[in-house]
Amino acid sequence: MGRRLPDPRRPRLPLVVAGGSLLGGCGARAAGTTETEGATDHGELTQGESSGHTASSGGPQPMSDSGGQVSVPGAPQLIDANLINGATIELVFNEAIAPLGPVDLAKFRLSAAFASPYAYQPATLYADLGIWNVVEECYEQCPSSEGGEEPQCYQTCYTPPGSPLHVQSLAHGSAPDHLILGLDQVVGPGVCGALQQRLDQGSEAAAIFLHYSNNGPGIVDFDGDQLEAIAELWTLQKNQQYFYQQGFFPAMSPFIPIHCPF
Repeated sequence: MGRRLPDPRRPRLPLVVAGGSLLGGCGARAAGTTETEGATDHGELTQGESSGHTASSGGPQPMSDSGGQVSVPGAPQLIDANLINGATIELVFNEAIAPLGPVDLAKFRLSAAFASPYAYQPATLYADLGIWNVVEECYEQCPSSEGGEEPQCYQTCYTPPGSPLHVQSLAHGSAPDHLILGLDQVVGPGVCGALQQRLDQGSEAAAIFLHYSNNGPGIVDFDGDQLEAIAELWTLQKNQQYFYQQGFFPAMSPFIPIHCPF
């Protein structure tokens, strides 16, 4: 099947393929739409202290808090995410992140997501990484034959569903604007192979994505501004291993595919 051409009305987005390379250019990432489905009330921010600075009258300018960290007006923005050793994801922001207080790790969830190549209207399918994070199992069958003939054997292979993958730790990285997510499983080639298969079938985009809910205390900068929600509906489907949503990656803003290294 030939690959479906991108809709000219939609900005072209980078495609992630096996090996971690990107197709479709290296320009600015496309922003998603505002999420409305499954929205919940957002709690008041309880962690992080405001530096007391305000933007200058000449327009938004970087500001330095009392600890020497540089702050940017407004909420911090995720600008990159990388799977660095199979069980660790490095998040990069546009400004320094304040010391972490109590953060509910259920606010974070990863998906192996792809745009459906078959839907009449744009649609996105999300799957828990654990579904494909398994090794294919094969066994041989040799049915008995009549008349003493040598049995004809054949091999059957299948991929059993894996257990759900979770974020189990959050810490600062090597720079003030880096955070490290620790996973409770090592992401294996089964995930990347499944995503590559979707691309081969005509999906416009298929990759690993980070979802984040900003309900309650979470990631904040030195001005006390919290990271905004990123396609948080998937984090609310805690008992769902698959999820279908109308639209092309709705509320996935910013649109940041995590490179698949296998």
